[in-house]
Amino acid sequence: MRMPEAARSADHGGGPVWAKANRSGGGGSPFAFIGLLLGLIGALTIGLAVWKGSFAAGGATIDGWISPVTGQIGKLTGGAKKDEAEVVQTAAAAPAPAEAVAAASQAAADAAQPAKK
Repeated sequence: MRMPEAARSADHGGGPVWAKANRSGGGGSPFAFIGLLLGLIGALTIGLAVWKGSFAAGGATIDGWISPVTGQIGKLTGGAKKDEAEVVQTAAAAPAPAEAVAAASQAAADAAQPAKK
């Protein structure tokens, strides 16, 4: 079967344009690898949710695996000292929980009263 010149490709040895070029694998892209990792993490999360009975319990299990690693990284980089100092400063500056609730309820009560003229 003869094909018109427009249907022939010079790159493929004169074969038809739609013929598949012989290319070797060449490996996957970084996006494929990231997609694979995200798929594995999703499958792990769903599996733990089914096994533990809820996504919260499954997430708590994953948090239990991750928190020692992040703690070690923080100790190695010196970030744990900074984080502890920030927590202490934040806790000292924040009002006590009972005082915060009382202030919020008083503000809500004041807002609910009609304006006096």
